[in-house]
Amino acid sequence: MKDYLHLRCGGCDLLLDVDCVEAVDFLDDDRRDSQGHRLWRGQSLPVLDLTAALGLTLGVAGRNAQQLVLREGEARCIVEVGEILDFRPVDEA
Repeated sequence: MKDYLHLRCGGCDLLLDVDCVEAVDFLDDDRRDSQGHRLWRGQSLPVLDLTAALGLTLGVAGRNAQQLVLREGEARCIVEVGEILDFRPVDEA
């Protein structure tokens, strides 16, 4: 079994491997600096609006928007998503 977060961005449902997720937060402030970064726990991290990046309807604007902090080794980034629906264990077969 492999564990995934079930996300919705625009009208699209996605599964994201939980192994790369470091944190999940509600997006209460979407301000970014001039380089498109946002502060998270004292670090300036690049931000990606996944809904907009996929070319789906509107970006993350809205009260239900959430942000994930993803990591790969020492590299981190913030990914904005429309909503997190649930946690899914999926049989790899």
